[in-house]
Amino acid sequence: MTQPEAAIPPGDKPPGTWRPGQWRVGALGGFLLYLDWSWPFWALLGFFHENGWRWLALGCVGVIIHAFAQATAARGLGLGTGSITFSAFGGYLWLKDLEPLPFQMEPDQRRRYAAMIFAGPLSNLVIFVALQGISSVWSSPEILSDFGRINLCIGLVRLIPLYPLDGAKLIYSWGRSSVARERLHVTLATLATIAMAAALLVYGGTYLGPVMFVMGLNLIRDSLQTQAEIERRVYPSTSARGTACPGCGEHLPPISGPTDHYGTASPACWARYVALAAFLEEHGGGPFGGLVVDAYAVQHPGNDTLNINLSMGIHLVTLYGVLERGVDPEKAPWMRERAARRGSSYYRLSPPSFRATPKIGSILEAPESERPARIEHYVRGVWEAWATEYRRLLGKWYDQEVVAEH
Repeated sequence: MTQPEAAIPPGDKPPGTWRPGQWRVGALGGFLLYLDWSWPFWALLGFFHENGWRWLALGCVGVIIHAFAQATAARGLGLGTGSITFSAFGGYLWLKDLEPLPFQMEPDQRRRYAAMIFAGPLSNLVIFVALQGISSVWSSPEILSDFGRINLCIGLVRLIPLYPLDGAKLIYSWGRSSVARERLHVTLATLATIAMAAALLVYGGTYLGPVMFVMGLNLIRDSLQTQAEIERRVYPSTSARGTACPGCGEHLPPISGPTDHYGTASPACWARYVALAAFLEEHGGGPFGGLVVDAYAVQHPGNDTLNINLSMGIHLVTLYGVLERGVDPEKAPWMRERAARRGSSYYRLSPPSFRATPKIGSILEAPESERPARIEHYVRGVWEAWATEYRRLLGKWYDQEVVAEH
């Protein structure tokens, strides 16, 4: 079950789907379509070669097939929707619900991601093989042979292991890696692309040299943006107030250490939660003490995986039962158990902003006698952030998963 797509007014630029030098040209199948500044350079082919316009048209069709093969696979594999950007090196897919980098994904998610990425080159190679087979049996028009060769080129080029081409993404979806290796790979890919672009400019001839040089610059830009994305996702933003927790947004002095299972709490924020959990285990936290685990979990939501979606659904309907239906907080363990029996109703919800909600640190900063009141304030504040947008939906989940007998 997938969440219905929200309508996006024309001209809007949803976060993460747009970069400078891109223009939105429409939407298809739940994906926003963007045109990169480098795409028009292919039009020069029509002026500098006698068959240029035909090759240009066939190449555009091959790139569109490649991109929509990946988009179709993404939807079929439960990876969601997002945007497609057409640039000089083809179409690039961005999935709005797929936050982790390939080497941070869970094994099942990496397999689905790899299958989605490979669907693009595979579509081009299948077209090439099919047209070659047709040509060997029947006399086919020259345009079909050209279309087959262009698809072969697109498929093979996209399998080159240089960011942001598909080959590099496949490598890092096959097994665990590390941030350092990922950054090194992007750096080496960028240097190799600079060398390639310089060589093409010098030896590529009147037409091929300038055009391929521009394409090389485009690939360098995408490589650098990929490295910036690694830094943004792996290392939280910092300011004079400290490091921002990726989940709740609280700024705390940066520390080294473990984080939560979801990977959306900074080490400093997680350390505060662990300290509070130890306090609650020893002293209790009043009627709402047992709901801190639920509130903290939904204030630090993870990425779109089956396990995390199930966990988030359980915590949200537990909060709903206590705060909306008046269930005794002591029955929270019973509700979690009931909510986990099937879990078929749950799917990924876009998290609200937690900027104005209380933070876990506000409880620890209070004297012990005031902590039960702070805990209730924290739990209710986090719940209201979700309930403002999803109260009716979560009520439906509660009825289906907790109240209904299965």
